[in-house]
Amino acid sequence: MRRLLWRGRKVGLLVGMLLGVLGFPMLARAQQPEMPLPRDPLAGRVLFVQKNCQGCHAIAGAGGRVGPDLGARPFLGTFLQFAGLMWNHAPQMSAKMRELQVLRPQFTQSEMLDLIAYIYALPYQDIPGSPREGERLFSAKHCLRCHAIAGKGGRVGPDLQSLRWVSPVHIAATMWNHGRAMQERMRALKVPRPTFSGHEIVDLVSYLRAGGRTEARSGLYEIRGDAAAGERLFASKACGRCHAVRGQGGRVGPDLARPEFRLSVTELAGAMWNHGPKMWDKMQELGIARPHLTGQEMADVAAYLYFTKFRDEPGSPAAGERAFRSKRCAECHDRNEMTRTARFMNPVQIAQTLWNHAPKIEEAQQARRVRWATFRGNEVADLVAYLRSVYPY
Repeated sequence: MRRLLWRGRKVGLLVGMLLGVLGFPMLARAQQPEMPLPRDPLAGRVLFVQKNCQGCHAIAGAGGRVGPDLGARPFLGTFLQFAGLMWNHAPQMSAKMRELQVLRPQFTQSEMLDLIAYIYALPYQDIPGSPREGERLFSAKHCLRCHAIAGKGGRVGPDLQSLRWVSPVHIAATMWNHGRAMQERMRALKVPRPTFSGHEIVDLVSYLRAGGRTEARSGLYEIRGDAAAGERLFASKACGRCHAVRGQGGRVGPDLARPEFRLSVTELAGAMWNHGPKMWDKMQELGIARPHLTGQEMADVAAYLYFTKFRDEPGSPAAGERAFRSKRCAECHDRNEMTRTARFMNPVQIAQTLWNHAPKIEEAQQARRVRWATFRGNEVADLVAYLRSVYPY
């Protein structure tokens, strides 16, 4: 009996060792975290002030003049490309902070995500529209036939004066939810169904929010879409039956991760309105119930679609190996240690590490007389892909 128990323990020990050997790679592979999506694109605005980024950088004219205005030109790259830009300019920024006697900020993982997401999402809130142009469009697009604003116009639909107190995202949800009924009513009245191009929808919404006036209404509504929740809604509302995101999903409609679909909430409302008839007909053909979206759900889905371009495509290990050699990474870093670390780090942790440890790395490179390496294009993603490929488990 004891012999059988001992044999059982030996087998159990052997199985445990095999699981340790075979199971650890699977566990490590599963633990390689993906790029998280931001829960609130405006959360980084507080950090931008708290970390004194505004002391050197402005956002659309508000802030310092030491560095570039981060709202003047929208950043159109990916998360790791932005991290690469921060790395590239780290020595100059550190030198300027020392000169100005400004404490160089450190970031936690969540803070790094929020800060970069905030800068990335600046165009998501919409550029300012022209109420004057919106008034012209309100007439030219035949909105006036059915709707009144400030008491002037048709009585078929509701007076849109109330929309002055409503955020653009709720207007977008209303246009989607009631679009089919509006189309049928326009057909009955023989009113041409309007479509929108360029910034027309932004101008029209600006006019509605100005309450029928041609001067801009003071104050801005904040659109706090949760991209992570939007990803779940995209699945639960069956959007993926027709649309793919980065190749994953249906082929009926276009892949919504394409660059031309990086739209603000209001621009997305215009695109959904323009293509509404085709989408509704296709959903009916496929037996898909047309989803109803609340204002918050519209904000979440819009945020998800906007931030699909935020995530990096998988890098090239071959290109990453060339970068590892050309940038002389091995002169300061042990490759095996880098690979063991890289396999468990998501892009946010990589960006956080690059920024927080830049001064020590700069000091070490100066001591070794190694020139500061900079990254272009997808080189950061390629370097990470190379390090993971060397020791993938």
